[in-house]
Formats: sequence, structure tokens, C-alpha cells
Amino acid sequence: WLCCWCDALQASWTSALAFSIGAGMPLLAGAFIADWHWRIASVCLVSAAALALLGAMGAALGGAKVWKGALRVLVGGSLSMGITYGIGAAFAAVVGPSLQLS
Repeated sequence: WLCCWCDALQASWTSALAFSIGAGMPLLAGAFIADWHWRIASVCLVSAAALALLGAMGAALGGAKVWKGALRVLVGGSLSMGITYGIGAAFAAVVGPSLQLS
């Protein structure tokens, strides 16, 4: 039964590392851009590139067709970003400059 725990622990650490790397790329892309229009564009583009890259890597490691894995993760991730943006816009979440205090 110890082997089952080791596999689960390895999977959880691998997942945490992949999530951290995947989240860090778009954050670094937008961290040093002052104009919020360009910041959003760069974060979206880097996110799309990271999704495609990580999808391709996952497919290659799993023995699947690389382009299918890249496309699946790119489309799924882009849809989820769009839905998240839509929900934020529907509830008037701040996307641009922060609220002005008067």
C-alpha cells in the first residue's frame, strides 16, 4: 500500500509544479507593462502560448498526438478564460485602472 501513496504524492507535487509554472508565465508577461491595454494583450497571448506548449508536452509524454493535445488544451483554456472574463464583466469587475477615490 506504500507504493500507492508514493504515486499519489508524486502526482500531487507534479501537478502543483505544473500549475505554478503555468501560472507564472502570464504573470511575468504582464508584470512589467504599465499600460493596462498592452498588459491584458500580453497576458492573453502568453497564456495561449503556454497552454499550447503545455498541452503539447502532456500529449508527447502521454504518447498521444502532439497537435491534438496542444489544440485541446488551447481551446479548453481559451474558453475558460473567455467565460471567466465574461462573468467578471457581467458583475462589473475592475479590469482596467483601479477605482478612483474621490
